[in-house]
Amino acid sequence: MTLASFEGHPTTQSNASHLLDCPSTRTFGVLATDNEHDSEDHSAPCADEFRAASVAIHSYLANPNTIPLSIPCNIGLYHRLLDEGVLLIDETAASFSYDSYRSVLRIRSYTMRIHDVPLTFISCIVFSNPTLSPLSRKIKITGATTDFSGFSGRYKDSRKQPDVAIWTKVDYWPTVVVEAGWNEDYLNLIADTRMWLLGGRDGDQSHAGQVNVVILVNFTETTSMDVDSRLGPSSGYQGDRKEKNVDCLDDSDANMQELGARLEVWRRCNGAEDVELVQSHDFYPTNRDGGDDRMHLTVGDIIPSEYYLAQRISPSKKILFDLDILREHIDDSIQFLSIDRETTSRIKAQKRKELLCKHTSF
Repeated sequence: MTLASFEGHPTTQSNASHLLDCPSTRTFGVLATDNEHDSEDHSAPCADEFRAASVAIHSYLANPNTIPLSIPCNIGLYHRLLDEGVLLIDETAASFSYDSYRSVLRIRSYTMRIHDVPLTFISCIVFSNPTLSPLSRKIKITGATTDFSGFSGRYKDSRKQPDVAIWTKVDYWPTVVVEAGWNEDYLNLIADTRMWLLGGRDGDQSHAGQVNVVILVNFTETTSMDVDSRLGPSSGYQGDRKEKNVDCLDDSDANMQELGARLEVWRRCNGAEDVELVQSHDFYPTNRDGGDDRMHLTVGDIIPSEYYLAQRISPSKKILFDLDILREHIDDSIQFLSIDRETTSRIKAQKRKELLCKHTSF
């Protein structure tokens, strides 16, 4: 299923064009539409534009939130923010990504430990698989600690950190990327998928390699809003149930009723500059699809040809990822959600306010 045939997908809008233009939950200004994209726009930003973006970034970092900040940002403004040190945010434990095709700068303030569940799951399966074990020393699996730039085509000048990356010592690009929807709008995850699959290949690097597969893990929370308490217990009203991205919840939201998760596997379309959904699993808290409870990748997805040919391993041999193991890791992490939200927010807010007092002059 390509993006052009996305109508009817339960978690997307029916118009496929929105997949590139929907802003994330928290935005600054108005994002550009497809007709306004211009990754080659190197015009110098005006002083007001630069100041407004800088103030928005510093204000966001001073009040940390798991909802990312999105700023419309042409390449000229992006480079000035870099040159002026506005994006030197390593001390704050924040991270940023830039999509040069959409002209969008996104800053993620912090994540909780449950965000590391996909990393644990992928590592567990890959390093214990008997087919891949002869190549285990060649494989690296990293979390959201590595910045990738050097994207090609319309994504030139982009920058992104994958939540999980499988890669080898021989190539620049990871072969498999995981993006987790703890703090991203679903439509932004689709835009990230396109950046990785269409821009994460070739380039100027020697032994560049390419991204073969993008895995999305998107979490939602069904909540019962505090309506029946206002109407009284005898009203019989059970409250409005709403699905929200986990990290879009704030302290005023209702307590968690049920956590749900969906996993999707995306690839490039053969012979087309597009991407397609090849697997989907509504897997948490149970296998709600009732079908195969495993994610399927192949050796060729994970390992470059020079490795599997040397070991005489078929590139089409399947590597199965049991989603029951992923459910177990999620169950182990859920108990820390409320603690992480309170503690991390309080401590990091104080640290960032101290940094801002020291380094900003706004």
